[in-house]
Amino acid sequence: MTVYVHGVSRAEQERLERQHRLVGGTAFLPRLRPGMAVLDVGCGIGMVACGVAAKIVPGRVLGVDRQPAQLAAARRRARREGIRNASFRIGKAEALDLPDASFDLVICRFLLEHVADPIEVL
Repeated sequence: MTVYVHGVSRAEQERLERQHRLVGGTAFLPRLRPGMAVLDVGCGIGMVACGVAAKIVPGRVLGVDRQPAQLAAARRRARREGIRNASFRIGKAEALDLPDASFDLVICRFLLEHVADPIEVL
């Protein structure tokens, strides 16, 4: 079972914001191109998903997470940033219900510490 080790409180979401600013947004993804389809597994509050979405217009990003509170925060972020090519939905990293080969790139950032079996997720 996946557990948010650090919780999903507003204080934790603010900590994730600070961490994101320190670590960086999408610089670690040099292969981004307009028109791509990108999956963000364990998208949390949508920081990376929204950053990627801004760089791949008219492409699309799907953010998947199992915590409704995190997905609500991700949707708020997308609205606030004017991101229209990102969507977010509930899903389990170890059992994604998505067709094979439907994304050009899959991102999994800061997820593996929250899952019981990281190898199963990968």
